[in-house]
This record gives sequence, structure tokens and C-alpha cells, in this order.
Amino acid sequence: TRKNHQRALESTNATLEAETKGRSDALKMKKKLEQDINELEVALDSANRGKAEADKNVKKFQQVVREMQSQLEDEQRQRDDMREQMGMNERKLTMMSAELDELRQSAEHAQRNAKMSESERLDAVDRLNELSAQSSSFLATKRKLEADLAAMMG
Repeated sequence: TRKNHQRALESTNATLEAETKGRSDALKMKKKLEQDINELEVALDSANRGKAEADKNVKKFQQVVREMQSQLEDEQRQRDDMREQMGMNERKLTMMSAELDELRQSAEHAQRNAKMSESERLDAVDRLNELSAQSSSFLATKRKLEADLAAMMG
């Protein structure tokens, strides 16, 4: 029975060694898992900080986009206002051009009338000079005739 005890002792030693080895392996694995958990927690913290930073950047970009949209809308309104103003200015220019043409025509007409009036005035002055000369000639003839009549009568 000594053999049996020896075998039982060896078996118990083998079991003890296996359990010791298993326990040692379990402790190593536990340490490894704890280390992995710590690394994962660090990575999670880093990822959370990155996400928070990304969220902050997204908010900034959204604000920039809103500002740019507002600016774009303002510029579109200004462009539309400028187009409307340009249309009004073009209509005003068309009206002023028509008015200028009318004024030119009126000026040309007035100039023609002035030339005609000047021509008529010069014709009237010539006629007046002719009639003046004729009147002087008639007066001279009348005086001569009166002098001749007075000489005959007298």
C-alpha cells in the first residue's frame, strides 16, 4: 500500500502542481486582462477627448457655415438690389436719351427759326433801305418839282 500511497501522493502532487500552475497562469492572465483594461480605458479616454474636440470643431464649422450662408444671402440680396437699381438706371437713361433727342430737335428747330428770322430781318432792313432811298428820291423829286413850279409861277 505504500505504492498506493506513493501513487496517491504523486497524484496529489501532480494535481497540486497543476492547480498551482493553473493559479499562476490565472494570475498572469488576470494581470494581463487588468493591463488590457487599463490600456482600453486610456484609449477610451483619448477617444472621448477626440470626440469632444471633434464635436467642438463640428459646432465651430456649423457656426461658420451659418455665418457664410447669412453672408451669401446678404450678398444675393445686394446683387438683386443692384440689378433692380441697374434696371431703373437703364430706364432712366432711356428716358433721358429720348428727352435729349427731343431737346436736340427743339434746338435745331429753334436754330432754323432764328436763321429764318435773321434772314427775314435782313430782308426787311434791305427793303427799308430801298424804301428809304426811294422815299429820299421821291422827296428830292418833289422839291425839284416844287422849285420848278414855284419858278414857273413866279
